[in-house]
Amino acid sequence: MEDNVRLQILRAVASDRQFLKSSRQEVSPEAFPSREEQIIVTAALEFYERYEDPIGGMLRSWTEDLAHKQKLGAEARGKLKALLDIILGAKMEPVSLRALEDTVKQLKTQTFYENAVEEIIQAHEKGIM
Repeated sequence: MEDNVRLQILRAVASDRQFLKSSRQEVSPEAFPSREEQIIVTAALEFYERYEDPIGGMLRSWTEDLAHKQKLGAEARGKLKALLDIILGAKMEPVSLRALEDTVKQLKTQTFYENAVEEIIQAHEKGIM
């Protein structure tokens, strides 16, 4: 998943109620490559599950709590802060919510098929199939 798409998804997970209603089942922390992104998704989804509202401006404090619990080092905390500045700042151009929802579904399907093919290949190499 390219950087811009990940940032748009992170922003939507943190601030868009409609996106959360329609796509929260397709978004998981494991879909994001960096630990900092995973913390943001985890905080946003936990908040939404608890309060049924987007985390919005509370994202910083919740991610800081998670970073502390996960014993994130200074460098990772710096990356997390920079990422939050981008997501919560006005620097990002808005994108179509529907297009973002479709992208998330497509990525989820693509990842599923890639994992299934990999499992079949590994089973074949082990002589199971």
